[in-house]
Amino acid sequence: MDDQVRKTDKDVSVISNGCHFCFVYKDTVELADLLQDYVMSGLYGNELCVWMTPDVESATKAKDMLKEKGIYIDPYLRTSQLEFVLIPELPENDLKLLPSLLLDHWRLMQDQAILNGFDGLRVNVDLQDVEGSGLEYLTSYTDIVEDTVRELGMRSLCTFPLDIFSRSEVIDLIHSDHNVIIKVDENDLSFKEDVSDSKPERSVYRKPMRNDEVLSSIYHSSPTVAFLWKTEKGFPVEFVSDNVSQFGYDAATLISHEILYADIIHPDDLEGYYSDLLECLNENKRNFFREYRILDRNGNVHWVSEHSNLEVVEGSASDRYYGIILDITEKKHAEYQLKETEAKYRTLFEGSGDAIYLQKPDGTFLEANKSGLELLGYTNEEFLSLNSGSAILFDLVEEFKAHLAEVLNNGHSIFETVLLKKDETGVPVEISATLIEYKGENAILLVSRNVTERKNKEENVLAAKANAETGIIAKSEFLSNMTHELRTPLNAIIGFSDVLLEESLADANEKHVKYLQNISDSGKKLLGIINDILEISRVESGNVELNYEHFLVLESFDVVCSLLAPMAEKKYVDLHSELDPRGIVINADKQKFEQILQNLVSNAIKFTPAGGSVDISARFVEERLLVQVKDTGIGISEEDRQSLFKPFSQVDASHRRGYGGTGLGLSIVKHFVDLHGGNVWVKSKPDLGSTFSFDIPISGASPCTAKSIT
Repeated sequence: MDDQVRKTDKDVSVISNGCHFCFVYKDTVELADLLQDYVMSGLYGNELCVWMTPDVESATKAKDMLKEKGIYIDPYLRTSQLEFVLIPELPENDLKLLPSLLLDHWRLMQDQAILNGFDGLRVNVDLQDVEGSGLEYLTSYTDIVEDTVRELGMRSLCTFPLDIFSRSEVIDLIHSDHNVIIKVDENDLSFKEDVSDSKPERSVYRKPMRNDEVLSSIYHSSPTVAFLWKTEKGFPVEFVSDNVSQFGYDAATLISHEILYADIIHPDDLEGYYSDLLECLNENKRNFFREYRILDRNGNVHWVSEHSNLEVVEGSASDRYYGIILDITEKKHAEYQLKETEAKYRTLFEGSGDAIYLQKPDGTFLEANKSGLELLGYTNEEFLSLNSGSAILFDLVEEFKAHLAEVLNNGHSIFETVLLKKDETGVPVEISATLIEYKGENAILLVSRNVTERKNKEENVLAAKANAETGIIAKSEFLSNMTHELRTPLNAIIGFSDVLLEESLADANEKHVKYLQNISDSGKKLLGIINDILEISRVESGNVELNYEHFLVLESFDVVCSLLAPMAEKKYVDLHSELDPRGIVINADKQKFEQILQNLVSNAIKFTPAGGSVDISARFVEERLLVQVKDTGIGISEEDRQSLFKPFSQVDASHRRGYGGTGLGLSIVKHFVDLHGGNVWVKSKPDLGSTFSFDIPISGASPCTAKSIT
């Protein structure tokens, strides 16, 4: 058959892409001869070769027939392969439906072949059981498949036994326009090609290689190493492909038995290899598969997978087996790293003190750690039967779903909700939800932290705050009432003492004048203290409001200076004020502004020795009014400056005794400056005097954000 084929202009082994041929054979010998070239050419061209047979028995016969021709392709090779596929089942065994069914199969096969690294697809469909007119079926089959074969750029061959055609059909076949290969007799081979519809690419004729040459070429470029072993002690190698050099060995050394195959198997895996192979032999199994380690020539460890076939001889034990080994070291390392990563993940997952849940986007739970199960009181089986919606407090389910939608859109979300325990009680949690990939699909990881203790503390703080606010209000009301009750008799005492002073001056009774003056001064001091306490209480309770108005700063300076001038004169302290420019106008609470200024100036006079001075100045700085009160008094240490503006704070006890006062003046100053959106600060050194400064916006209309211009 081979010789006769080669006498023609065309050879079936070089059928071009996009071509379909029919081969009519007299017996299986002819079929085997032709398909030897057809299949080997496909293997040589890195094509996926597919033989479609009607049933398993036909497939087995086809495999055996090709093996007799030296064609055997191991299914684990990652180069060109030969696959045996059953023809799809046909409704009511109607062969007329076959061509249409095959077209979809071929498209899938073509796509899969390209994805797996093949250069094309080569198919043979063996049609044996055609009933009726064989020529009519062949023509119909060809007309249906030709266009698809051309579209896919594949090679297609269908084979028919000669006995399904009548004599007249055979004659018609010879003269038909289809691509038909038919052997009329022992010396006549007719090959006719259809060139009317298509002009397939022409391939240069290539003489088919010998089988051993083809196999050698395949294995040389393949990562798989072919072996033929003896089933004797040590597994001596009868044959090995040259690419065994990837492990540092040469084929001649192994075939000469200088090194046995057992010598290169890792010592820890040798016993298991022996026992598994012996089990196959004892049970007359044909296929042997195992993953194990071997040592290369330098002693390095490689993981390999072996796929081999045992020769089963009836009536006697097999004495050899053949197959391939493939280096899977990288795969094993990847598996090890994956297992290590999974182990770390599992350790973190189970060891976390937080409750961790894993769910699908639709709410179906996938996993829960120990803390998560304990938090809700479920067993693992009970929990996995739930949906996340049933584990959330009913009133918060829609809000929870909205957060999950945010996770799907943005990848992450942090929120608080209430989980529902098995006993129907709620537990408040803070959830950090993250979108992750789990087994190739999207999943949501929920890390839930129990915030019950924090919530209780917050409630306690809110309750304490409410109690404190209630206490402050009660205190303010008490102080307001108390100061009112105190100020009424004090005003009477001060008023009557002043009246008596005026009358006593006429009589010039020095002793009585002194007593009355002490009564008046003490009453006024006590009234000042009461007013300060009331003022600081109102400030702390938030009952102070600012009444904004535009006014001249010069007027306020004059009011304060005239009010405190007697105090300065009495202590022989020089009081001086300066404005730049003098016509400064601001929008603020005039009364509070003057009280700020009065408190600072009176303090400066009080702590300045006789002969000293107090200077008041004001100027614009960055749309703010900067006011400074500078004295030549006793100064303030750095330690005392830290608490200077706190209520009831004074430099020290000795100063309080020597200079008097409650320590509320500067605290009131700070509160009023803060209300205006300003800042207050001090620069001072002991015995070198002090400079108190404050700034407020010049056009305030409401409390402003503080902006320091220090």
